[in-house]
Amino acid sequence: MAAGFVAKPVEPEQWVESVCSSLGRWSENLADARQAADLDAPDLADRKDALVVYLEAVTDATKRLVRQLKDAGAPDVDDGKEVAGTFRKGLEQARAGFADALALARDLRTRNPKRFRAAVADIGDRVAGGADAVERTFDVADRKYDDEKLDVAFANEPACAGIA
Repeated sequence: MAAGFVAKPVEPEQWVESVCSSLGRWSENLADARQAADLDAPDLADRKDALVVYLEAVTDATKRLVRQLKDAGAPDVDDGKEVAGTFRKGLEQARAGFADALALARDLRTRNPKRFRAAVADIGDRVAGGADAVERTFDVADRKYDDEKLDVAFANEPACAGIA
């Protein structure tokens, strides 16, 4: 947790709704950004530009998600602050992976198609790593913090369908 930041305790149901709603909006933002990007443009310079715009959107959306999770506070359960911190940490790792991919995309050279494709593949691996960090966040939290109130809240929250 950031220095001086004390997560406010909230009812588990309220925290879960906030987390899942935020994750749902984030997922929609990523899908919208992907749909808007012409990542298959025939011109490599255009493809690079589209990739940069897409990764800017992904990085910004993930940064907003981390902020929303901070604003959600912590569930009022045993180890609630740690649970909330685990979610934020995992999503911050994802954001960092996306930001690394964005930096690489900005530096892409478009003169050599073979090198360009190899660099784009490396960027894709970093994006996949960021997505994997999100999935690991749920797995770690589920294994490490077994709390019935949270389990019930996740199971009963419609915004969590397909997420948790």
